[in-house]
Amino acid sequence: DVTGRIVGVRSDRTWPSFEWVLDEWTRELTAAGANVRSWRAGNRIGDDGVRTFAELDDFATDVDVAIVGLGN
Repeated sequence: DVTGRIVGVRSDRTWPSFEWVLDEWTRELTAAGANVRSWRAGNRIGDDGVRTFAELDDFATDVDVAIVGLGN
């Protein structure tokens, strides 16, 4: 049961069509009572990498469960 849970959905810029999947999942999860938090990963090197990993820490800490990809 996801009612009242924060469901995190992680994406990145490498597969734009995944955005369609996220739209569908977000709609279904919201209808099931979840609060959906999406996060798009950024670069992993330099100053951008520092920011990405800080955002990832916040994302992982703030959600009850996370969907991080299709696993393909």
